[in-house]
Amino acid sequence: EAFGNAKTLRNNNSSRFGKYVQMTFDAYGMPRGGNIRNYLLEKSRVVHQSRGERNFHVFYQLVLGSGDGVRKALKLTTPKDFHYLNVSGCTTVDGIVESDEYAELCEALAMVGLGGKPTEAIFKTVAAVLHLGNIDFVEHGQGSRITAAGEAALAIACTQLGLDPALLAHAICFRHIKTRDEEFEVPQNPLQASVARDALSKSIYARLFDWLVSCVNDALAGEESSTDLLSINVLDIYGFEVFDNNGFEQFLINYVNEKLQQIF
Repeated sequence: EAFGNAKTLRNNNSSRFGKYVQMTFDAYGMPRGGNIRNYLLEKSRVVHQSRGERNFHVFYQLVLGSGDGVRKALKLTTPKDFHYLNVSGCTTVDGIVESDEYAELCEALAMVGLGGKPTEAIFKTVAAVLHLGNIDFVEHGQGSRITAAGEAALAIACTQLGLDPALLAHAICFRHIKTRDEEFEVPQNPLQASVARDALSKSIYARLFDWLVSCVNDALAGEESSTDLLSINVLDIYGFEVFDNNGFEQFLINYVNEKLQQIF
């Protein structure tokens, strides 16, 4: 829930991904394991939220709920300092204590075998996404360049991801095109560079989410063969939504939800 749920206008803990959960039992009704198949994480929420909504819970748990040592190590300050958190005008939720939620998250990560170093790596990746969002651009010749403030954010993000800042900056500011006979690079204007930055942020977060689900499945896996077990299967999908600006991703989510509701 920390990585896949968020506050929306209708629900303070809305699931922003679909999942098909299988719970297995032996012949005596004792639980023996489980498996989660996830799909259609609302990646667009990482980079933009509607007015009054929030990003995924984990960002606020890390920025508002972790200790001073963690925030200092990850170069985190307050939600208003990060573009991916301040665009909606909503950073807190009544009744939610982020420090308590953060403690529960750390306990849950340890429970599935991700305590210690893996937890640190996960939080570094989440923090890096926030810093990537603070990379901004200005026009430069036929393309764009990163501003001084953006360079600082780039350096922090690359430190946490283990990347070369110069290489990442070049990859964002230039589009690589390969044809049948040649390869060349095209400079991107500030808007195109911002789109590339957001695409990278969404991809990193989505891959982290998929990896976390696989780790949970490893922890839930039983020893017996699934063919020898009984199972209960639950499909959980989030509802049809219409936003002020509906992208292709949201269209796909709504289309799949309609089809799933017809089937089940």
